[in-house]
Amino acid sequence: MENGMRKSGDNGMENGMENGKDKQYKYDAFISYRHVEPDQTIAKEIHRMIEGFKPPKEFYKSGKKTSFRVFRDREELAARDLSSSIEEALKESHFLIVLCSKRTPLSEWCEKEIRTFRALHGDSRIIPVLLEGEPDESFPMPLKQLKRGEDESLLDVLAADIRPEEVLKKDFPGYEAVQKTDKGKLTDLTKRAVKLLKVEKYRIMAAILGCNFGDLKQRDKERKNRLILTISSMLGALFLIFGLFMTAAYQKAEQARQEAVQSNASILLKTAKDIAKEGDYLKAVLVAKEAMQ
Repeated sequence: MENGMRKSGDNGMENGMENGKDKQYKYDAFISYRHVEPDQTIAKEIHRMIEGFKPPKEFYKSGKKTSFRVFRDREELAARDLSSSIEEALKESHFLIVLCSKRTPLSEWCEKEIRTFRALHGDSRIIPVLLEGEPDESFPMPLKQLKRGEDESLLDVLAADIRPEEVLKKDFPGYEAVQKTDKGKLTDLTKRAVKLLKVEKYRIMAAILGCNFGDLKQRDKERKNRLILTISSMLGALFLIFGLFMTAAYQKAEQARQEAVQSNASILLKTAKDIAKEGDYLKAVLVAKEAMQ
């Protein structure tokens, strides 16, 4: 779904590495979402995707591969007071990822998390991800209030779009209705949304790394191609070594077989001569014939 809704992802939103770059954050991103499906499954997948992402070498720190850490409250909450845990995590997060569905504006917690992050870090490091609906109906009010240029709309604020084709249709009843009437369909749509993350993850990571979406996607593709080429070369070398080993083993086994046959033939010929000396020429001929075979 390459459309105008990905504009902010194409330019990496604002350069996230420039904002707060001198501060060391405990988390690279905080994921704000409703604890309903498919929101929580997608939140878990984005969490896994970010922490497992391998950035290009130019983003390595001191020659070491950059690693990422994400706060997702189902995984990270401590036993202490909920609000203080959330506020501390928001304070220690470099970016805020907001999963937006039609039920998100109904969540007081999501709205509070966005307002708190804006108060702590401003507007430039908030990454909205659209799951269903349009921004004007799925964005909580604090997202609609994000500062943007005069020629920018809510579509320009959007960082990633993981709405499957069926969800984009005007007659789609919404995830809440599907959850109540057809859980199998909800599971299928969730899988399709997760599949879209294979591309949309580059928009999210481009915003976090402060680089261009297209460049990041191309570099990662080149890295994977190099990895495939390296593995293919290694497998080719292993198959060659295995082939040489098997050829040598076959030749050795064949040589041993031929020596055994020759030895057996020599024994039979000697036996035929001894039988002939005893005068049993017919038997000697039969034994000699077997030796020749």
